[in-house]
Amino acid sequence: MAVLSDIRGALETRLAAMSPNWPTAFENVSFDKPSDGSYQKATMLPAQSVGFAGRGSQTKYHGLLNVMVVMAANGSGIGGAEARASLILAQFPQGSSFTNGSATVTIGQPPYVAKATQTEDEISIPVWIPWFCYI
Repeated sequence: MAVLSDIRGALETRLAAMSPNWPTAFENVSFDKPSDGSYQKATMLPAQSVGFAGRGSQTKYHGLLNVMVVMAANGSGIGGAEARASLILAQFPQGSSFTNGSATVTIGQPPYVAKATQTEDEISIPVWIPWFCYI
């Protein structure tokens, strides 16, 4: 569906424009983990769209962009991953909008960081970014 591609493009372009830039694993795009184990993984989670017949047949698309901040579990704490998560929050402030093709995507609620998880090899911190778009 072209609308979802445009929405994904707006969100992924904004994420890729971050400074400092980090290796990013986008969905269904070839990716090699960096040797230091630090990268971010983006996943778009659309929710059920909502039609508004009374608003000129507009449809509201909405969902979440999940950016998983991943670092090697090397005993140095999670400060580096938390710092990256904070930068992502700042990149997607509530009320900001990004356009790609037919879609202008708006961040409708404050993005947030959830509980970190750890395996033997890596620690991951999820950043959740709520978005919506009327087409």
